[in-house]
Amino acid sequence: MKLSRKLSVIVFAVFGLMSLIFILYIGKLQMKSAESLVSPKDPAVVAMKRMKKSFGSSNQIMIIIKTPGIFNEKVAERVYKLVESLKKIKGVTNVQSIFNSAKVKLTLGGLSSIPYFKNGIPSSNATEVLKSPLYVGNLIDPSGRVLAVIVNFSKNVVGDVKNLLDKNASKGFKYFITGEDVVQSSINSSTLLLALVYPPLLFGLIWLLYFLKLGNVLAAAIPPLISLLSAMWTYGIAGMIGLSLNILTSTVGIFVIVVSSSYGLHFIDRYMNNRKKTAHVISVKKTLREETVPIFMSALTTAVGFATFIFVGIPAFKTLGELVAIGVGISALFSIILIPAITEFWDLHKRISHTLKFHIIPSSKFNKISMIVVLAIVAISPFFISRVQVNSNEFGYFKRDSAVRRSSEMADRYFGWTLPLYVVVVKNSSFTSFDAKHLINFVDSIKNIRGVSGINSAFDISKEFNIPFPILQVFSRSPTYKSYFSEWFSGNSTRFLVKTPYTDTSSIEKIAKGIESLSKKLKGYDVYVASPSLITASMNSSIVTNQISTIIMAFLFIMLLLLVVFKSFYLSMIASVPIILAVVLNFFVMGIGHVYLEVSTAIISSVLMGLVIDYSIHTITRYRITKNVDLVLEEVGPVIVDNTFGLMAGFGTLLFSPLLLYVRLGLLMSIGIGIGAFTTMVFVVELLRMYEKRRNKITSSGENGQKSSSKN
Repeated sequence: MKLSRKLSVIVFAVFGLMSLIFILYIGKLQMKSAESLVSPKDPAVVAMKRMKKSFGSSNQIMIIIKTPGIFNEKVAERVYKLVESLKKIKGVTNVQSIFNSAKVKLTLGGLSSIPYFKNGIPSSNATEVLKSPLYVGNLIDPSGRVLAVIVNFSKNVVGDVKNLLDKNASKGFKYFITGEDVVQSSINSSTLLLALVYPPLLFGLIWLLYFLKLGNVLAAAIPPLISLLSAMWTYGIAGMIGLSLNILTSTVGIFVIVVSSSYGLHFIDRYMNNRKKTAHVISVKKTLREETVPIFMSALTTAVGFATFIFVGIPAFKTLGELVAIGVGISALFSIILIPAITEFWDLHKRISHTLKFHIIPSSKFNKISMIVVLAIVAISPFFISRVQVNSNEFGYFKRDSAVRRSSEMADRYFGWTLPLYVVVVKNSSFTSFDAKHLINFVDSIKNIRGVSGINSAFDISKEFNIPFPILQVFSRSPTYKSYFSEWFSGNSTRFLVKTPYTDTSSIEKIAKGIESLSKKLKGYDVYVASPSLITASMNSSIVTNQISTIIMAFLFIMLLLLVVFKSFYLSMIASVPIILAVVLNFFVMGIGHVYLEVSTAIISSVLMGLVIDYSIHTITRYRITKNVDLVLEEVGPVIVDNTFGLMAGFGTLLFSPLLLYVRLGLLMSIGIGIGAFTTMVFVVELLRMYEKRRNKITSSGENGQKSSSKN
C-alpha cells in the first residue's frame, strides 16, 4: 500500500523520537571485566570473592621501573617521590616497594628494624639489600637497576597511575605497568572503541561499496544508515534494561551493521530495477511483495544462528545472542517501513552509467574439480581440528609491539611473573610451629610444579629474619604491625603468591590443579586457589560443550526452517551442505593457524551458519521458480558475490583493531563467509544439477510409461 507523505512524516517523527530516547540510554552502558562472562556461582568466581572478603580487595598492579641505579641518591629520591605520590592516589590501599625494605629483628619489645632507605635516601647499608632473597627477585633485580612497585587498591586506579607515570617520564627512567587490571583497562578501552567508533567507520565503507553497486549516492547511504541506527537502538535497549558491555557483547554493533545492511540493499536494488519499468507507486508495491518475505527470512536465519546462544550456560553469550537477534529484526523492520517512506520524498531510481557488477558463473567441470578438492580437505581436516586448543591468553589479545605486551615481558624477565595466582590456607584456630612445618613442605612441593618460578609467602619473612611463623601471625593482628603483614595473613588464614611466567589460562589451570592435588595431603586445613585467570579458564572449559550444543541447536533450527520453506527433505539437505562445510573448514583454518577456541572465536560457527544459509535459500528459492540452474546462476550469482564482498569487507575492518582477539574474529569471519559463498556456488549448484537430472529422468520415465500403456 502506498504511503502518503503525511503518513511518512508520522513514521519519521515516531522513528526520530524513539531514536533520540535510545541514543540517550546508550550513555548508561557500562564496561565489565571477565567475571561478568561467567556465572557468579562458578567455583573460580566464588574463590576470588572469598579471598577478597578475607584479605580485602585483591586488585593489584605491578610497576617496573628501569633506573640508572637505585643506590644513587638523586635516583632514589626521584623514585621515592613517585612512590609517595602513588600512595596519595584515591583508592590506593597499599604500596610495596624497595623503600619498605629493612633488616628486621625480633626483640622483647616487638620488632626492630634497620631500614635500607630513609625517606628515600640510601642508608650506608643499602647495598646489603642485594644479598637478601626476600627482596631480590621480588622488589629489585640483582643489579639494583630495575625495581618493582606493587600497588594494591580498592577501586580502579589504573588511569590515575598511568597519568602519574607519564608526568614522571624522563631520560634515564623507563616505566612499565602490568597486571590483570591493566589488561582489563586496555581491553575496555579497545572494546569501547569497537562499540562506538567502528560502527560509523563501517557506515562509510559500506556506503562506498553500495554506491559502486547502486550508482546512487543517497540510495547507497540508506542501507548502512538503517543498520547503523538499528545498532544504536540495540545498544539503547541494552542500556535501558541495564545490560553491560564486555569483550563479547561489544561486537553487537558490528554484527548488526555488517549483517543487516544487505536487507536495505536488496530492497533498494529491487525497487530501482522495478522503477525502470513502472511508476513509483507500483514499484513500491511490487518491491514490497517481492522483498518482504526474503528479507524477513534472511533476518530469521541470522537471528536463529545468534539465538542459539540463549541456550548456552555463559551469560555473556546469551546477551550477545539476544541483542544481535533483536538488532537484525529491527533492521529488517526498518528496511520494510522506512525505505518506502523515504521514497515518498526522494524517488531513488537514477543510477550512474557504470556500476560495479560481478558475473561469476563457474563451469560444471570447475565445480566438480572444486568439490573433489574441498572434500579432500574435509577428509584430512580432523587431523588439524584436533590441534585446536581450548585456551586463551589475555596478553595474547594484544599486538606484540603494544605497551601491555612489553610490560608483561619486562615483569617476566626481571621478576618471573605477571599475573597473580594465590593459594589460601584456612585453619579453624591459630597456626602453630607444627602447622608451619607442614605448610613449608607444602610450599616446597608447589615449587616443584612445572611452570612455577617461585613463591612469595610469610615463610620468606620468617626465614629471612628468623622469626617463627606463628609469631608473625600474632604480629599481623597487632594494629602496629598489621599493615606489614596484611598481604599474607587474615585472621586464621594465610596465603601464598605463586609466581609463574605463564599467562595462558590452560597452563595456569594445570598449575592450579597440581596445587589442589597436593593440598589433599594436608589434613585439617581448608585450601583453595584463587586467580582472575582461573575465572577465564573456567569459562573456557565450558566452551567446548557449549560450542557443540550451539552448533547442533543452530543446525536443527535451520533444518526445520528449510523443511518448512522448501517442503522437501532433499532440497533442505542440499541447502545445508554449505553451512556444514563452512563450520568444518572454519575449525580446519583455526587448526592450521593455531588459533585458540576461546570467547571470541567460539561464536563464529553458529554465526556463519546463520549467514551462509541465506545463500542457499536465495539460490534454491529462485531455482524452484525458474527450474533452470544456469538461469539461477545468472540472477543470483552476482547478488551472492556482491553480498559476500560486502560482508568480508565489513568484518575485514576488524583487522585494524588494536586487539588481536578482534583481528582473529574478523579474519575467521571473512574467510568463513568466503568459504560459504564458494561452496554454495559449487556444491549447491552441482547438487541442483543432479537433482534436476534425476527429476527429468523420473518425469521422462513416467511419460514413457504412459506412452507404453496407451499403445497396449
